[in-house]
Amino acid sequence: MLALTGLPTLFPKLVDARTFAERMFRVIFLGRLETQDCRETIQKPISDAVYPVRLNEISTQTIVEISGGYPYFIQFICREVFDFFLQKSDAGEELTAPADAIIRKLDTDFFLAGGLRRRIANVNSYMLSRI
Repeated sequence: MLALTGLPTLFPKLVDARTFAERMFRVIFLGRLETQDCRETIQKPISDAVYPVRLNEISTQTIVEISGGYPYFIQFICREVFDFFLQKSDAGEELTAPADAIIRKLDTDFFLAGGLRRRIANVNSYMLSRI
C-alpha cells in the first residue's frame, strides 16, 4: 500500500505527470477539521510518545487558529512549533507558539513559492509555444 498526502492540487499534478494516475489511486479528500479534532490532531502525537516538548493551551489554540483547521497547515505549523520548542526548551521558561514567525515562514515557503512556481510554469509554457 502506498499513501500520498498533500494539498488538493496533488492528485491533478499526478495525473498531469502520469495520465494513468487516476486509475492507480483511490483519492480521499480530508477537509477542514472541527476545533476538537484539530486539538486532538495537535496533542495526541506528542502525548502518546516520550517527547521533551509539551504544548500548553495557548500554543494549541494558536495552532488551531492559524491553521484554520486545514490538516496540511496543522502539520506544517506543528513541526515549526515543535522545532522552536526543542531549541528554546533549555531556557526553562514557558513557551508559546511563535505565530508571527510561522506566518512569515508560510508566506515565504508556501504561498510565495507557489506563486513563483506558477510564474515559472507560465514562462516555460510561453517559451515552448515559441519554439
